[in-house]
Amino acid sequence: IESDGLLPGQCDAGEEISKLHCINVVDRTTGREYRFTDHEFYQELDGSYSKTRTPRDGTIADAIELLSGEYLGGHNIIGYDTPAVKYITGVDLQPSSQFDSMVLGKLAVPNLKDKDFANIRKGKFDKSFRPGSSQLKHWAMRVGKHLKTDFNPKDYGHTWKTMPFTQIMD
Repeated sequence: IESDGLLPGQCDAGEEISKLHCINVVDRTTGREYRFTDHEFYQELDGSYSKTRTPRDGTIADAIELLSGEYLGGHNIIGYDTPAVKYITGVDLQPSSQFDSMVLGKLAVPNLKDKDFANIRKGKFDKSFRPGSSQLKHWAMRVGKHLKTDFNPKDYGHTWKTMPFTQIMD
């Protein structure tokens, strides 16, 4: 999920989420990737819409309907994604099973920050590395994977200010 803010209580006043920009989904059974956004056309920096259609498989509502199944998985899906969907749309995604790689990482390596500091001292990470971080880009660095950092909000028809999207690539 890409949005314009964080949940109340996770940020300062005035920085709360007010919109879901896009939802990306991978069907783990088929491997098919879906992208959903409410932007039918690309939006320019000045807020006007171009005549170029945004590639998409449906709207945010379509994504929520697809996600209303038995199983959901993601990185921080319990702490952010499903609560964000509920906060914005009122839809409470209640799968019978959830897999959250952020929670799993914290359970698997409870002393992550200590291990990260040790690896920084050994020269494995530079000083810009954030010890103890659960961001996907930091997990990728820990396991030596290549990063995909070419996320561009224009691909979803919007020009919102963004942080780099990071994905672990096999």
